[in-house]
Amino acid sequence: MKKDYKLIILDFDGTIADTNACIIRTFNQTLQEMGYPTVDEQRISNLIGLPLRQMYADILRTDDTELIDRAFHIYRDLFMGISTTTVTLFPHVAETLRFIHGQGIRLAIATSRGRDSLRALLRTHGIDQYIATDCCEEDVKHKKPEPEMVERLLDETGFTAEETLVVGDTWYDIQMGCSAGCDTCGVTYGNHSRELLSEHGAGAIINDFAELPAVIGLIH
Repeated sequence: MKKDYKLIILDFDGTIADTNACIIRTFNQTLQEMGYPTVDEQRISNLIGLPLRQMYADILRTDDTELIDRAFHIYRDLFMGISTTTVTLFPHVAETLRFIHGQGIRLAIATSRGRDSLRALLRTHGIDQYIATDCCEEDVKHKKPEPEMVERLLDETGFTAEETLVVGDTWYDIQMGCSAGCDTCGVTYGNHSRELLSEHGAGAIINDFAELPAVIGLIH
């Protein structure tokens, strides 16, 4: 897979940052505030990577947009307070991003998270300086695993799919990248298994973010 990549598009939750505990806690606290019972942590974890509204629609088994929007806004109000003590970067993320950025490769994020939340977390963990641009939940009509996020980032940066690698921890990320015509790399430390990532077409799979430079042909 080693190619002269110009752009790397990264997922955030489960790829750059370990947000599982925060998402699960915020998700269930939202349900409690709405008068619903909490749900099994694994059930929530399996949905991480999808848009938040879709997660609540699936968990509550509803298409009631008013109910889903209420859950969405309660979650957003709760998240930042909970995230201050529960969100951490995965090992070797900061130094690897710094190294890749230093090689002149553009770094972007494609996430189902909202922009305010994303950028606050990037600043909190000191990695915002390495990220050139992002595409967030509010930017697209067709969410992951559809390719719209990647296509928008390609249009914005001017790079081609052949010059781009998409990196993520879920099959939604992998399918998104493949559908846009990009190479893809899965990470095994997030939410989906190596087998699931491979099944959906991941061209490379790594167990540690520090392995990413080798995937793209850089010596770190």
